[in-house]
Amino acid sequence: MKSQAAPAATVWPTFVLLFAVTPAAAAERIGQPAGLQPIPEEVAAAYRERIEDRQQRLLGQPYLQARRLERRSIGRLALPGGDADPAFADIHLVVHKSGAALWEVWLTAKAGTISHRRAVALQPRPRWPCR
Repeated sequence: MKSQAAPAATVWPTFVLLFAVTPAAAAERIGQPAGLQPIPEEVAAAYRERIEDRQQRLLGQPYLQARRLERRSIGRLALPGGDADPAFADIHLVVHKSGAALWEVWLTAKAGTISHRRAVALQPRPRWPCR
């Protein structure tokens, strides 16, 4: 009897770029910057929910209740590129209560599949005995 191979999982490759922002720039209440479109509200709400869920699981409810971080969705930047490239970047401002701040720039590429056999094959094989 042949064992059936598991179907390849669908994944959405996502990259997050972080850029430090000066406290003065973070304190400014800017409107919609030129060249950016608004992030759809359902996308911004899903982003906040996903982040808060992870923070609660990893850091606990007291961390969330301390409200150390403030997050604001700034806008969506359209990106030129091919079919395999991300079509846009979502930009969020994250400000710590101390004043430290950074831009989170989220780039999500097109959905694709990943093969566990290929992923395992890409891993370097240890040489035994390890020294």
